[in-house]
Amino acid sequence: MLILAVYLMQSSLLRDLRETASPKLPNVFVIDVTSDEVAGVKDFFAHQAGVIQALDMMPVVVGRFVSINGQRLDAETDEQAHARHFPRRMLENAELSWADTPPEGDKLTQGKWWTSEGAAELAVGSGVAERLHLAIGSSVELETGGAVHALKVAAIYRADGQHLGARVEFVLPSALLKDQTATWYGGAHIDPKQVAAMERGLFAAYPTVTIINLADVLDRIESVVDQITFVVRFLAGFSIFAGLMILASSIASTRFRRMREAVVLKTLGATRMRIVRTFSVEFSVLGLLAGAVGVVFANILTRVLLQRLEVAFHIEWAATLTALVGTAVLATATGWIASYRILGLRPLEVLREE
Repeated sequence: MLILAVYLMQSSLLRDLRETASPKLPNVFVIDVTSDEVAGVKDFFAHQAGVIQALDMMPVVVGRFVSINGQRLDAETDEQAHARHFPRRMLENAELSWADTPPEGDKLTQGKWWTSEGAAELAVGSGVAERLHLAIGSSVELETGGAVHALKVAAIYRADGQHLGARVEFVLPSALLKDQTATWYGGAHIDPKQVAAMERGLFAAYPTVTIINLADVLDRIESVVDQITFVVRFLAGFSIFAGLMILASSIASTRFRRMREAVVLKTLGATRMRIVRTFSVEFSVLGLLAGAVGVVFANILTRVLLQRLEVAFHIEWAATLTALVGTAVLATATGWIASYRILGLRPLEVLREE
């Protein structure tokens, strides 16, 4: 249980750390890009040296919510606004985006994405949907560019917090917003050594575009993650070694009992191979029982601990089956390492000592 729980914790934590420091995630961001500059900025990054992950861009349009589920926002009381747990100012200046397919990093939790560019539908982030009491089929009225759109909530999604899609909580079909004045935001992953040259070139070509450089910070984070990975794996290896010592000592502690059993069996006429098979079955059954109990409780313990750490838990069947079979094999092997000399004992010598 201890060894498997340590391994599962290690695997889950390192997976989460690797995902948050993945080289596929942006380390350079551009903001305040106008619609006229989008094509040029994309072309600039396409021909820029050191670009590992291509520039991903997202438009943002400011809109205003008129009503939610038939309740006009300008007519609601202070008590109703407080019960909504969402600031009114963020509804009066809501940031919207458009996409006809789920943006990268967004996972649908309810409903489905629209198939028509002109659908009167809306996708909402799960956190905001809960605070605004929105569900699939909820109605909202949204004003953009002087026009009011009556929309139905068609999809609720959860953003992973690592892509541009996490910046906006409301996504509409493209036909409803693409003609509106939009501000574009972008992110790309670039070799940290090439970032300075990229900044100089982009400023010369587009002086109004703002660059946020996180490459050096993320590079330092990746080095820290590598060190944490080494420490966690070292501790896991030490735990496995300690577990093997405990397993060997627990089997060796019953050596004298098995010695008496072997002598009694020989006295009754059992052959050496019969004793070998008997002990092998005993060791294997004990190993399988111990492995089964350990596997169940290790997964339960890991799930509880990962929930406390807010890390997703996934059953790792390969590790679970390996632990189950490995425990039986190790129990059998360790049992015979501690017991092989028993087979050479003569019954008379042992019985005289008794």
